[in-house]
Amino acid sequence: MGRLLNRRASWLAVAGALALSGCPEKKKPDPVATAAAAQQAVETAAERKRFDASWLVALAGDPKPLVALAESSDGWRSLFTGETRAALDGFMDDAEASADARIGAARAALELARAHARIGFLVRALTPKMLEVQASRPGAEAGAPWRAYIEARLAQARGEDASKPSSKIPTDAPAAAFAAAMAPEATTPLAALLRGQAAGLDAELPPGGTDAYAARLQIRALVDAGKLKEARARFGRLDPKAGDIVLGTGKEQVALRDPVAADVGARLYAALTVDLLADTGGWPLLLKADALRMLGKTDDALAALDGLNTPPADAPGLAMLVLTDALEADDLVAQAGALRARLLADKGDQAGAGKAVDALPRETIGQRVVQAWAGSFIGRVDAEAFPEDRTRFSRNLIDAVTAVGDDAPGAATLAELMLVDRYVDVVQRRFADALVRMDRPALAVKMRAAAEDKTSAQAPSARNALSALAAAALDNVGIGRPRVALKYLSRMSEALPAAAGPADMLRDLLSHKAMEQSGSSATVGQ
Repeated sequence: MGRLLNRRASWLAVAGALALSGCPEKKKPDPVATAAAAQQAVETAAERKRFDASWLVALAGDPKPLVALAESSDGWRSLFTGETRAALDGFMDDAEASADARIGAARAALELARAHARIGFLVRALTPKMLEVQASRPGAEAGAPWRAYIEARLAQARGEDASKPSSKIPTDAPAAAFAAAMAPEATTPLAALLRGQAAGLDAELPPGGTDAYAARLQIRALVDAGKLKEARARFGRLDPKAGDIVLGTGKEQVALRDPVAADVGARLYAALTVDLLADTGGWPLLLKADALRMLGKTDDALAALDGLNTPPADAPGLAMLVLTDALEADDLVAQAGALRARLLADKGDQAGAGKAVDALPRETIGQRVVQAWAGSFIGRVDAEAFPEDRTRFSRNLIDAVTAVGDDAPGAATLAELMLVDRYVDVVQRRFADALVRMDRPALAVKMRAAAEDKTSAQAPSARNALSALAAAALDNVGIGRPRVALKYLSRMSEALPAAAGPADMLRDLLSHKAMEQSGSSATVGQ
């Protein structure tokens, strides 16, 4: 907190120096700069008003509610230190007896779902290149049917027609059984298994798939059957490095992954979120709706949000607010509106989504970021919602906290947990998500880097959430920086074992590229 006070003092010193310096000649004011300054003054006033009423400033004056929350479950202590899997385990022990622990468990599960979803997106992004690598290897013709199968599954994962790649699979090829089960009209147990349906639980995988592939498909089916305890146990035993279809031998071996089954972790943890909140109403419906969205249950997600059409009478507690980009109840209402816009866009209701976006508040930077995020799903994004210099945003919050007083009881707690930085991080990362959808990945990478704890560069920490690291890896792949993406994945694979899968894919791709450039296998496995 002393550092924050010193920063504030330095700003005051600069302002004083500017006020005392003489000006040799007067210049006509720049109308554009004047208008921007006026807008920023209005924005600053609105933000200070919101910050002054926020849970962050309240904790600076009285940290007892946060201390009580942290002591109520081991899960909170792990969540504050960024150990999400440990947090989930800690919360699960207390979830039946404590509403706050149940919310904490749902938040931890949803964070894991988001991280695994991005791991799945990475697998899908890297799959076309992996297919090219396999096609370049000696004896590649024998693997052509399997490559066609993976192409078809990639089309399915993208919501595209899979019939064209499927048609390239000869009827006498081992992959033909998988291709037949992929047909929309197929009703066999194998077809259900490939779709992740409970009816496929007893299906046997035809020859050609690995044991790891069978396990991933079975876990997806268990999730659909609601057998989440067994699904979690099997997921914990899963070898994240094992491929689903392995072609070739020795140095020529290539492990391919089913782009559909790559969502197994996301589906598991999203389903767990929904299960934890099965009998919970009020503010946690926002968490439940997002988890239902991840499971593809758009109508159910919209129905859950209907429960927030009239905001709950009870104010949201710290369990819903701490470590999020919501400062008070109004922010949760806005986020529910933004999620509604996304869901309507998913249904193809552009007009309804547009109305939902237009209804969102936009007085402050935080509010404009939420609106930009919602608008990104219908191609409407304010590319300047978040300032290029994040201190323009954080300074107002720092001032609001320091205004409580130098000897504020909660100042040390806020500083120790980095709660100011972590709030700004979440806002900035939401904006980065919007930038990706408006096809500005380079700026998104820049925003994510600014919202990262440099003392634990590219690795999990209290500030560096797993979903944020996975998103950074995905975005770096998108702008052609695979080595940077590999650093993120390698450093997070202990905390999120599923990251080891796409990390191996990147290593294989980098090795293949090096071999092409040097004509040697000396750099394999870099």
